Amino acid sequence: MPSAESLTLEFLGITVRATTTAPADLRFAFGPHIVADAARPAHASASTLHVDFVDGDPPHVVVRAPDGTPLLNRPYRGWPGWEGVPPPVPPFAVLGSRYVLVQAAVLTRNGTTVALIGSPQSPRARVGLALAQRGWSFVSPQLLVLERDSGVVMPYLAPLELRGEALAELRGTIGTRTPHRSIVSPVSGEVVLVRPEAVAPTARVRAAVKNPVLIRLCRGDDEQARLDYWNFVPAAWPADHAAEALVHAETLRLELPPVGGAEEAAGLVDSLAGGRCTDPTLFPDECEEPCPDAPRTPQATPVGSTASVRT
Repeated sequence: MPSAESLTLEFLGITVRATTTAPADLRFAFGPHIVADAARPAHASASTLHVDFVDGDPPHVVVRAPDGTPLLNRPYRGWPGWEGVPPPVPPFAVLGSRYVLVQAAVLTRNGTTVALIGSPQSPRARVGLALAQRGWSFVSPQLLVLERDSGVVMPYLAPLELRGEALAELRGTIGTRTPHRSIVSPVSGEVVLVRPEAVAPTARVRAAVKNPVLIRLCRGDDEQARLDYWNFVPAAWPADHAAEALVHAETLRLELPPVGGAEEAAGLVDSLAGGRCTDPTLFPDECEEPCPDAPRTPQATPVGSTASVRT
């Protein structure tokens, strides 16, 4: 029987000491969050949460408080381990009063953060990758993790799920040197899990970003992508805290064509980080040139005035 190994993981404001007989799985799942051996303290701090992955029939995960008190014991279905909400690392199930989780790909650029909300079968990965090509960085490929009190978004750099269009486009670039794993989903067929930093820019694990714009992804009948205002409260965990935590967030709807449209959709979202002048009917007050170099209307010269030019 393989021996268990202890790893320390750092998230924004959370330290986790995880014990598992499959450390390679944990490193693949949360590579940037793993604390190097040289930087790891000899003893867990008084604020460290403990997560033990216990082999058995069935396998289960045990969460313990810093003093060792058991907080949670539940079945564990194996890696990748974040198919349900909340995932076991960090142990959000015991932090429900602190965080709200939404299924979304979260990216940031120039101080603007967007959460592309949709199921794993939605085009969120494809649109996210198209934004990455425009200079956006992934904050989280799978979950919007929002601290309720501060409004800070936690970087959560789990693997990016590629399926459908996104997988077809990136398959040729995923080589043996790109950390990835392939699984088969009963819903969507083959899914390739790939480390986000291997295919796109990513935020620092200690980055604190705020004010995410919530963008609900959907498929429409038009042949062009559309971005417009749309009031909604996304499905979230815990469900009873979603409305109050997200009530002040700006909410939009991004409608894509029946097939494709990710590049065009990314162009619309990209404009949010650069003045948001995508459509004068959508953002009429923000489609004015921010720094005009001439009067907007000709000004009459007062009678009797003169002008001179110095050389």
